[in-house]
Amino acid sequence: MKISCLIIDDSQHDLDSISSKMYEISKKENIELNCSKSLTYVDSLKSKHFDLYVIDIDMPIISGFNLAHKIESHVPDAVIMFCTNHDELVFDAFRLNTFYFIRKDHLACDMEEALAKFKLIHIENAKIYPFRHHDIVIKIPFNQIVYFEVLQNDLYIKTMSNNYHEKKSMKHVLDEIPSGMFIQPNQNYLVNAKMVYKIEANILFMKDGLKFTISRSHLKRLKEEYLESLD
Repeated sequence: MKISCLIIDDSQHDLDSISSKMYEISKKENIELNCSKSLTYVDSLKSKHFDLYVIDIDMPIISGFNLAHKIESHVPDAVIMFCTNHDELVFDAFRLNTFYFIRKDHLACDMEEALAKFKLIHIENAKIYPFRHHDIVIKIPFNQIVYFEVLQNDLYIKTMSNNYHEKKSMKHVLDEIPSGMFIQPNQNYLVNAKMVYKIEANILFMKDGLKFTISRSHLKRLKEEYLESLD
């Protein structure tokens, strides 16, 4: 399981300690962790989504609480852990949408519990595709999605019972779906591997009768991914 994380702390020593401990624990939890570190929040980072944010509270330029509000304004579903030496701030932290409060003087045990809890929730969330329609989030189970179709920046989602549409590129879709669950016959489609009936020549046949042409550039990789999905 892959998890991307952004750690923000004004102490380089603490940044390195937190990152090192997270990598150590992630190996035990069978997590493929990718950590980014920052001594201060950089506005350019607001355009990038991370699975997890670990934030110091007591920082000179902007407090961790204000920073959390800033991040949540750009990433409404951000998962935020506060990591601090100030145990007395725990109640203030949980007035926000705080996932976990980590004490720096108990870093090993607190971080281990936090990552174990996050892993369980992340696994559950990975089963759902959050489709956004205006201010409404519709949670679509991945096992109900037949295929994604992307035409330029228009995304069409075909499920077993409904059709949905939103503005999104193929790159964004690929970043959001679990690896191994969908295979790509050509540049416009991602199909549910569990719903594939057979692959014959350059045609992919679905169990419901749909057919997709496999482009020459995708053929070899698609066959390999399909065989892996059967395991």
